[in-house]
Amino acid sequence: MSLTHINNIKPNAISPNIYSGESLFFTLVTEQRRKLFIDDTNVELLYQAFRHVMKKRHFAIDAIVVLPEHLHGIWTLPPNDADFSTRWRLIKTGFTKHCDNKYKVTPKWQHRYWEHLLRDELDFEHHINYIHYNPVKHDYVNKPLSSLNN
Repeated sequence: MSLTHINNIKPNAISPNIYSGESLFFTLVTEQRRKLFIDDTNVELLYQAFRHVMKKRHFAIDAIVVLPEHLHGIWTLPPNDADFSTRWRLIKTGFTKHCDNKYKVTPKWQHRYWEHLLRDELDFEHHINYIHYNPVKHDYVNKPLSSLNN
């Protein structure tokens, strides 16, 4: 019998509680890489969705960059709260509900997203630099969508 079937636990599985009070790096991509965020109205709707969720389920955004078809961000979760997945669900749902009607196609987001627990200050700094460099990498240096401006 394979190890993956013993007690229904995957090998090397990490308890979600390890994320409580920690900083994580995320990448989210729009469905079929549609350039939803080339429209400033949609960027504002996304920010409104973030603000709405942050009022109800506190967390800190340490850095974020929103590019036309994807975003990267670093969040720090509060102590005793590891539930980043509900936060992302609420943000994605809030944005989708209010998204400009010219993007009638649904879903607006790829089903999954990528998260990475930041292990230490060096890892944190590396991902901050990645976020700040990402608009340069994609030739969007004239767009004011990076937390580098703050």
